[in-house]
Amino acid sequence: MGEEYGRRTRSRRTVTVEPSAGVTLVDEGIYRAELIDIQDIDTQFGQSWRWVFDLVDFAEETLVSGVSSQKMSLRSKAYEWASTLLGREPEPGEEIDLDELIGRQVMVTVKNRTMRDGTEVSNVVALAKIPEQMGIGRVDERTEAEAEKEIEEEAEEETEEEAEAETEKKQEKKAKKTRRNK
Repeated sequence: MGEEYGRRTRSRRTVTVEPSAGVTLVDEGIYRAELIDIQDIDTQFGQSWRWVFDLVDFAEETLVSGVSSQKMSLRSKAYEWASTLLGREPEPGEEIDLDELIGRQVMVTVKNRTMRDGTEVSNVVALAKIPEQMGIGRVDERTEAEAEKEIEEEAEEETEEEAEAETEKKQEKKAKKTRRNK
């Protein structure tokens, strides 16, 4: 048996390393992007989705991604991103076919971060609808600034809504306390 092994020729096993979604490094900023995939992944926080986008204004495929939980509630990132891609807010109880979101374009905000292993990656952190005046063409600095302003305004509105909700909670607590003391 040993002699048979000695005559055996070793075959080489080779593989090609491919870039993975989210590893492309681009400058931080806002880009027009097309959703090309939503992948089921496991993270330290449980089942999640990786939303993979191709930045359309680059000559070659440039992939970036963002991760969300698989929770589709009115305040979740997944709901916010699906709403932006759909161009409307789905109603509670409505079913959303994630495959129908593939191929839709939005503006993505990309931020860079360093992974534990030292690798720097670009992550999608927010989505916004494409401003109407942008049309199909390339993103210029003026419209990119407008898109960034729209995202900032949406974030401010959310912060104001959260502050109002917090104030209402405090007022309700105070009213309950006053009623108990009477």
